Amino acid sequence: MLTLNSTIKSVTGSFQSASMLARFASTHHKVLVVGGGSAGISVAHQIYNKFSKYRFANDQGKDTSLKPGEIGIVDGAKYHYYQPGWTLTGAGLSSVAKTRRELASLVPADKFKLHPEFVKSLHPRENKIVTQSGQEISYDYLVMAAGIYTDFGRIKGLTEALDDPNTPVVTIYSEKYADAVYPWIEKTKSGNAIFTQPSGVLKCAGAPQKIMWMAEDYWRRHKVRSNIDVSFYTGMPTLFSVKRYSDALLRQNEQLHRNVKINYKDELVEVKGSERKAVFKNLNDGSLFERPFDLLHAVPSMRSHEFIAKSDLADKSGFVAVDQSTTQSTKFPNVFAIGDCSGLPTSKTYAAITAQAPVMVHNLWSFVNGKNLTASYNGYTSCPLLTGYGKLILAEFLYKQEPKESFGRFSRFLDQTVPRRMFYHLKKDFFPFVYWNFAVRNGKWYGSRGLIPPHFPVN
Repeated sequence: MLTLNSTIKSVTGSFQSASMLARFASTHHKVLVVGGGSAGISVAHQIYNKFSKYRFANDQGKDTSLKPGEIGIVDGAKYHYYQPGWTLTGAGLSSVAKTRRELASLVPADKFKLHPEFVKSLHPRENKIVTQSGQEISYDYLVMAAGIYTDFGRIKGLTEALDDPNTPVVTIYSEKYADAVYPWIEKTKSGNAIFTQPSGVLKCAGAPQKIMWMAEDYWRRHKVRSNIDVSFYTGMPTLFSVKRYSDALLRQNEQLHRNVKINYKDELVEVKGSERKAVFKNLNDGSLFERPFDLLHAVPSMRSHEFIAKSDLADKSGFVAVDQSTTQSTKFPNVFAIGDCSGLPTSKTYAAITAQAPVMVHNLWSFVNGKNLTASYNGYTSCPLLTGYGKLILAEFLYKQEPKESFGRFSRFLDQTVPRRMFYHLKKDFFPFVYWNFAVRNGKWYGSRGLIPPHFPVN
C-alpha cells in the first residue's frame, strides 16, 4: 500500500528524472564544444573537471559548476581517431583499427550531451550554431575545436589514384588510406619513390617526411635501397620550420649517406595515376614539370572548414581569430578556440593541443567568473620526428620557432637533435597509452608536464 510520503517521493523522483532527460535533450548548453577530435574531447573533460573543482570561485558565491548535459559536444563522426598513430600505421607498426574508438564511447553520458551531427553554420552574434540537419543549438559559451579540412580534391587526380588499389599512390593522411601504405612500401623493390609535402598550413607538418625516413630505413634493412631512388618534394623553403631540427635532419641525411634527394618550393599539383607520373609546380617561377614514380606518397593540401571560414569568427586566413596568449576570440569574448581550427601561429600538432587546453580552460573559467584571463599560451608544440625504426628526433619549440626542449636542457647527453631509441618508444608506445588512458578518458594529460596540471594565478 502506498503511503503519502512514498507517493511524494515517487512523484518527486519522476520529476527529477524528467528534468534530467529534458536537460540532456536540450538544444541549449552553457558550454558548447564544436568538434569531437583530440582537442574537443580532451578540453571537454578539462572544462568539466575545472568547473567542478572550483565551483564557488566567483565573488557572489554562486555555484558555477556544470551539471550533466550542460556541456554539449557537436560532431557527426562515428569514430574518433588517434591520428598521430597513422605514421606508425604506414610504417607497419600499427593499424587504423588500433587508432580508432567509437566517439560515443569517449563521451560519458553523466557529463556531456553528444549531438551526432556536423555543423552547417556558425552564428556567434546570436550565440548559436546550425547543424546539417537544420537543428539550432544555442550556448552561453562556445569552444571551437573543429580541426582542419583535408582537401584531397585540390590535387588533380589524387583521389582517383588513391582509390585505385593497383596504383602505387598512398597517403597516411586519412583513415581510409593509411592501412595501404605499408603493403606498398613492402612491394616496392626498385624504381623511383617520391614523397611530397604541400606549402601552406598542414597538420603535423613533420609527418610527410617521417613516413619517408621510415620507408627509406625499411628498404635499407631489406637490402633493396640501392635499387630505389628516394626523393622528397616540398612546397616549403626548408626541410623543417625550426632551423635547429632542419639542420639535424640534413646532417643525418648526409652523414649517414641516406641520399634522399630534397627539392624545395616544388608542389604536387596533379597525379596521373595510369601513367605513374606526378606533376609539380615550382613556386618560384610557376613552371610545371613531371616526374615518373613507382611509389608516390602524396600529402593533400589543407584548409579551414568552410563553415568556419565563412563565419564571423574567422580571421583573414579562414581560421578562428583568437588572441595568441589567451585563446579567446578577438571578436566575441564568449568564444574560445584551440587546436587545428584556431588561428594560433604555431604548428598544428596534438602536442600543441595539450599545452593549449589548460590555458583555454582556465581562461574560460576566469571569464565565466568575472576574473582576469591570467593563463598564457607560449606557442609550445612538438613534433616527434621518426628517422627510422628505433630512432627519433624530438623537436619541441615555441612561437617564433624557439626551441623549448624537455630533456635536452637537463643534460648534453640527451641532445634532442640526435635520433634516440628512448624518444622512439615515447612516440610508439607511451604517447598512445597516455592518450587513450588519460587525455580522452578524463582530460588529465598535460603534454610535456605529464600528469601535473599547470597552475595559473587567479585575480
